[in-house]
Amino acid sequence: MRQVGVSPDRGRRSPQLRASIRRFGILSELVVCQHGQNHYFIIDGARRHRVAQELGLQKLWCTVLPPMSSGERERLRFELYMTFKPLTQAEQARQRRRLRELGVAPPEV
Repeated sequence: MRQVGVSPDRGRRSPQLRASIRRFGILSELVVCQHGQNHYFIIDGARRHRVAQELGLQKLWCTVLPPMSSGERERLRFELYMTFKPLTQAEQARQRRRLRELGVAPPEV
């Protein structure tokens, strides 16, 4: 797990997630993309990764994608969030603004 990088703005704390992982383990694999040789960026699963580290888990299942630009990673994050749990209008606006800042066109919703 030392080879996985988490953006500083990702991975908010969640006592409910911690309790769930302690009881059931990680139920959904992380989505990561390669970043150099044997290093990865987390696209989806930063909170699960943080809690797993805190609980001393050594290995996690991951879907590994090829290298991506920061804009591509952010766009995929946005699309995944919209699939799992619809974002509020404020969250959507924040994500769209972030994508435009990165020079990536937001997906049509």
